[in-house]
Amino acid sequence: VISKGKEAITKWFKKVEPKVVSQTAQYDTVRQLTAEEKEKLSVSSVDDLVDQGLMSDRAVGNNTYNPADFETSYIAI
Repeated sequence: VISKGKEAITKWFKKVEPKVVSQTAQYDTVRQLTAEEKEKLSVSSVDDLVDQGLMSDRAVGNNTYNPADFETSYIAI
């Protein structure tokens, strides 16, 4: 997907952000990229995906990330 350019990247990847649920626990939320994030996006490697907090919302078997379970933890990174 990375080799297909910014338009493909912005459709394929989502933003991952931490959400604190208690003093001792947090999980990540996954959301669409904002227009500003899409404009600034620069991805040429897997490291860039990690550095910018990006992940695919789909993985093998068409599974989706669900922060409430442990089966899909970062399935698509």
